[in-house]
Amino acid sequence: MSENTMTIPTLTIRTAVDADLDRICTLSQQINQQHYLSAPQVFVKDVDPNLEKLFWKARMDLSDNIHLIAEMNEVVLGYITASISIAMKNPFLRVNKICRIGTIVVDQDHHQNGIGKALMEAACQWGKHNGAKEVRLEVFDFNINAMQFYDSMGFGIQSHILHKTL
Repeated sequence: MSENTMTIPTLTIRTAVDADLDRICTLSQQINQQHYLSAPQVFVKDVDPNLEKLFWKARMDLSDNIHLIAEMNEVVLGYITASISIAMKNPFLRVNKICRIGTIVVDQDHHQNGIGKALMEAACQWGKHNGAKEVRLEVFDFNINAMQFYDSMGFGIQSHILHKTL
């Protein structure tokens, strides 16, 4: 290999396995801290690591869902969850399969490198392959970066979830 030759590592998207749980929890803690600082009335400051691991393991074991990992050089850099659901049955809504994005997180040291986009595209493809007609997700209003990211991926506002503290 000459001095001017450079090898660029390849990003791999794959299904999460139990061996990924510790890294998933680390990524989850990163996003939880961001959310806690912006909405301490909703999020807890510190999550019990044992409970968190049990939570993600139980979610991975559910049917009609997928947990995808983005890794480079065998280092997990991002994580996304998605599930398939059917819109509530009532006479004025179309009955469609929906791919719902639950959680997406990219390691804070690797933002703006296309990892989130690759994860979203993989989750959307999974949803389409499983008969979904649309993808939905929820994003907190304080998360401006996430909203800009989703907007760049073609997502638009379908509804607003409002709240009031009692």
